[in-house]
Amino acid sequence: MANPDFAAKYPKALVAVVEQVTKFTEWAAQNRDKFAEATSAAIGVELDVERTAISRTELVVGPATPTIIAQLQETADASLKLGLIPKPIVIHDAVWSPPGG
Repeated sequence: MANPDFAAKYPKALVAVVEQVTKFTEWAAQNRDKFAEATSAAIGVELDVERTAISRTELVVGPATPTIIAQLQETADASLKLGLIPKPIVIHDAVWSPPGG
């Protein structure tokens, strides 16, 4: 997801970010205990709780499929209804594809 103006102006920067996030995610998937320890320390969640959460998480990076977009839209809509966000978000409008992609 990306701000449309930023994505249009800096597509190469976004490609570089996606590459780095992909590398980190691959590392995290292969080092779940270390990832859980680092995450626990960073956000203050108990280590056992974070280990459980990470063990249940699919750690992958990929394109935003229609299914993923729909799931994110449901979350955004629920967040609006609960008052967690101040205005509606249209997830589809924030989906970015790399140049040529």
